[in-house]
Amino acid sequence: MGSELSELLARVEAASGPDRGIDARIYAALVNTYPHLNDLVASRQKAHPNEDAWKLGAVDWRVKPYTASVDAALALVERVLPDHDWIVEGGKSGSNAVLLARVAEDDGPNAHTAQQATPALAICAALLLALASTQPAPARDGEPHEGGDRE
Repeated sequence: MGSELSELLARVEAASGPDRGIDARIYAALVNTYPHLNDLVASRQKAHPNEDAWKLGAVDWRVKPYTASVDAALALVERVLPDHDWIVEGGKSGSNAVLLARVAEDDGPNAHTAQQATPALAICAALLLALASTQPAPARDGEPHEGGDRE
């Protein structure tokens, strides 16, 4: 898994509820139709190093509430992995609510499941896990890349 996706997944897994800073990071990593967002965040971080500058980036109308809205999170899955199916389930385990999301390639053997505090967070985590599995493994020195030869 790439370090950017790993960091993003760790933030999503640690979240207990919606987080606009995470929304902006998801947008920057997976969608980013606004290339100046990273520059805006970097300049804000320099000026205010003790605050989450990504929350400033989330005020842009293009950044959807992925961690708050099931609709926004599912639309992101359909945009980023259009050939994947998804399912969201909820239930109880003892006195605890259990919220699961699965993202899997159509007819593929691997389902990526995440359990989080909210359905939207579970969808985001499952999406990031599925994306990580689509990235080729890094090649070791002298060995071909998974999925093809080195050039």
